[in-house]
Amino acid sequence: MSAIHYSLQSSGKLDPAKKLEAITMLSDAADRLLHQLKVSDGTMLDFQQEAGKIMFFMETNRNNISSRTFTRVIRYMKDSLDGATYLLSLTRHRTMPGLRFYSLFFINVFAILNAPMLVYELGQQLPEWTIYLASSFGSILLITLYNFQEQIEFPFDQKGADDIKLEDFRLNI
Repeated sequence: MSAIHYSLQSSGKLDPAKKLEAITMLSDAADRLLHQLKVSDGTMLDFQQEAGKIMFFMETNRNNISSRTFTRVIRYMKDSLDGATYLLSLTRHRTMPGLRFYSLFFINVFAILNAPMLVYELGQQLPEWTIYLASSFGSILLITLYNFQEQIEFPFDQKGADDIKLEDFRLNI
């Protein structure tokens, strides 16, 4: 979006009022994309509508924009739409609920059955408390890994320290 902005601002034929209109449209499109990443609904509709406004602006002002700049902006729009598609697909396509259920189910089964099985097998060689302690650490580790996977699965929700800080990528023009 910044490249589109700089391309349009460097256009000598485009009058200042139209350049200001372009800035507003680009800012709106970038803000819409950041908002859609935060809410995680995974839909492209709002961003595509904003991109459509930019394309309409380009078409209506085609006589005031050089063909080189016009081609460059179209290429940048394609790259922006591709990038937005990839980013928004991250918000929609996460771990399948069935896979998440299986993971939780087997973590609980492990926590319940692991210690008694180990006591039965190793009860003669090790004290029972060490077996139960090792089993509880194993269960805590599995649950921690499950929670970690759930937290890193959606990097745009602004809830964790490892999330992508979307405000750092706001279009400041």
